[in-house]
Amino acid sequence: MKQLFIIPSGTTYPTDTAVVTDGTKLLAGQMAFAQMAGNGDSRIATLITKAGKVGSADMKEDDIFFMYGRGENSQVITGVIDALTHTVTKASPKEGVKFSREITLPVPEKGLNYSLELQKKGVVFNERNLWTVTDTYRQGKVTTAEQLAASLGKQLEEMNASDKLNIKVTVSANKVKVEGKDYQDWDFEAVDDAYGLVTLGDQTQAQAPICDKEYVKHLASVCAQNRGFNNTYADGATIYPGYPMELSDDWYDVYTIHYKYGRKASRTRDESIWQDVIIAVGRTKDSTNAQKTGIENADYSAALPKIFVVDKAW
Repeated sequence: MKQLFIIPSGTTYPTDTAVVTDGTKLLAGQMAFAQMAGNGDSRIATLITKAGKVGSADMKEDDIFFMYGRGENSQVITGVIDALTHTVTKASPKEGVKFSREITLPVPEKGLNYSLELQKKGVVFNERNLWTVTDTYRQGKVTTAEQLAASLGKQLEEMNASDKLNIKVTVSANKVKVEGKDYQDWDFEAVDDAYGLVTLGDQTQAQAPICDKEYVKHLASVCAQNRGFNNTYADGATIYPGYPMELSDDWYDVYTIHYKYGRKASRTRDESIWQDVIIAVGRTKDSTNAQKTGIENADYSAALPKIFVVDKAW
């Protein structure tokens, strides 16, 4: 079971203690946590402050309740996190890296075949993953390293156009460079007789951004069924209001609370199910662009490590 909660940038942690008993006081996108305070029959749910206090007392090793506001005319989402089994990890934003490699070609020799090969990574069964271009010494046409590079580069560009590989091919003197335009990862290698005769530049492997808008949208699709969105393949966008989820921020800090919660009473056998509560806290854009992944939410970045023990995922 997975649930995703989006906290937009600029949202503050609630200070009104009444939110625990009156969820209508929670603003849309606001999330609060509570524990039971007091003893015996006088125990009452009490807001955990962003300093990690239950009222004026320290937190106990007890279950933690969460409340998430959805705005006017929508019910508050609530749940319980088990005190003994929960772990919390935090993932912070990281910019993506696009693929890049340059290969330097030699002067062609008669009788040898010079081939360059693009190998697409992460393909599924029966999906094409190899594209190869080849040329050889041809009198008056391909006799220099520059001519060989131009020929192979042109063939790669033609494949790129016909097969929509979404790459950029650059030829400079006797060098052929391939760069990704998206975050698809590749290998760019020399094969056949070119193997061992070319100079391979350092290969920069592609990596998709972490905790950006698309990353959180994917999380939302993974958690969709817990929001009642069952048929998400073809008709989901038309039959479910609010699906797919719209996001207002470009970057997020993502906290994952992993726990299992068993029955407390009236049981003969109980198999606790592991659950994930995922909290994506939006980052504010940095007007100076010094921090390209934005500025962390001050309230929730302070509150969550006080309420939970948070481990850094990356």
